[in-house]
Order: sequence, then structure tokens, then C-alpha cells
Amino acid sequence: MNEKILTDLYRKHVATVYRYLLSMCRHRETAEDLTQETFTRATIYLDKLKEETFLGWLLRIARNLYIDRWRKEKYYLSYSLDNESSPGHAIVKRLEQSVYPLPEEKLLRQEQRRKVKEVLELLPEKYRTALVLRDIFGISYVEIGMITRWSASEVKATIYQARQRFRKLYNLKL
Repeated sequence: MNEKILTDLYRKHVATVYRYLLSMCRHRETAEDLTQETFTRATIYLDKLKEETFLGWLLRIARNLYIDRWRKEKYYLSYSLDNESSPGHAIVKRLEQSVYPLPEEKLLRQEQRRKVKEVLELLPEKYRTALVLRDIFGISYVEIGMITRWSASEVKATIYQARQRFRKLYNLKL
């Protein structure tokens, strides 16, 4: 594949890969390193891939690299709910359907963010992956299956279970 096509694919997908990795590892430098490693590994087999499957393939590489890093180093870093690229921030945005002009409502929003952060940190990696890919990045069920190598029924079941667990844990925090 020529250099221009590779550059175009990189520019098109680097932000998505980085945001996905940042949402999983919650550490900017680690996400940057893993993003670079993802594209380095992808270039080895790039000629065998179709563009329409490129993002799913990249996210699978990124996920595998994240899991390898996590297993080696046992990362456990906090989400930054104020960081707009984190999944916690996106979930809070969904919970906040209106603007809170009053100080009391601002305090409620901060409490809500704290609860979402706690719940996200309690979810197993499998559930966090499913929620981030589907609800944060809007990746299709088929692509999630390709990324995670789960069957279609496992993807649907995992997303359902992750949402149920999130709701249950979130309601317990109320």
C-alpha cells in the first residue's frame, strides 16, 4: 500500500484509536504509546486489509495491546470525568439532559459524576470494553464482534449485561 493511502488512513482513524485506548487505560501517555504501537503493528499486514474493515481491525489490535499492557503492568488509574475524551464524561453528558444554572444543580452534577466514575471503575474490563465500544464510540455489533472476537450473540449479551450491571451499580450508589 502506498504511503499516501497509509497517511490518509492514519489521519482518519488515529483520534478514534487514541480515544478508545484513553478510555480503557485512563492514562494519556500510555494511550499515546499504545496508539503508536497499534499503527506500527497495523502497517505490517496493511496490504491484506480492506478499508471498510480497517477501523474495526485497528480497534482489535488496540484492544489486544491494551490487554497485554494491562496484564503486564496491572494498570489501575482513575477516569477523569472532566476530560471530554473519557467514557465517564460521555456517560455523564447523557445523564445531563439539561443545563444546570443553579449552584445546587451544579453540586448535583458533580455528585453524579463521582457516582459514574465509581461505577465505571467497578466494571470488569469485558463490560467496560463493550460499553465503551457501543455506547461511547457507536461501533456496530458486527464490528465489536470483529474487534473482540466474540460471537454476535456474545456481543449482544455482553452489552446487555454491561448495561444492566452499570445501572444496578449506579442505582446502588444513589
